[in-house]
Amino acid sequence: YVQTFDPSVWGTTAPPAGPLEDARVASHRRQSARVQMPVGSNTTIVGVGDTAFMLGVDLVMQRMRVRPLLLAVILSGVFLALYIAVEWPFASFLMTSASRNAFFNSDNFVYWMSPSGVEWNHNWVPVGRDQPSLRQQLGVALVLGAISSYVGLWFGTWMTKVRR
Repeated sequence: YVQTFDPSVWGTTAPPAGPLEDARVASHRRQSARVQMPVGSNTTIVGVGDTAFMLGVDLVMQRMRVRPLLLAVILSGVFLALYIAVEWPFASFLMTSASRNAFFNSDNFVYWMSPSGVEWNHNWVPVGRDQPSLRQQLGVALVLGAISSYVGLWFGTWMTKVRR
């Protein structure tokens, strides 16, 4: 075993093969079956009715078999949609007086903040004429998310090819 899987020789001249490699692959499959838990199409985590489904980056990765560039755009869109779905209502809540309590602590300000900054903290700041619109900002977020997803996918693919 030590001679076969020694990092200085394992997989350097030819792909690993033989009974030890078969045992390693079988062990990997058994471990993956216990560690990874794919969510089936009939599993609903949050939803109503017979057509409810779960949407997320993990499910996209498990079910989408497309080119990495398209997958990166899809992953960015899914992340952005889920982020907005969670953060927008919570941000709206933090603007209300209901969040001004010991738990959410949205009424506590640092000593160096100006009084005008305190006033702005509970109001949506209007977008100026020279500022990009929300649609433009979301477009930038989608593009940056696609770029970072593509880099992550590329790096992950590269890591699968690394051998000891």
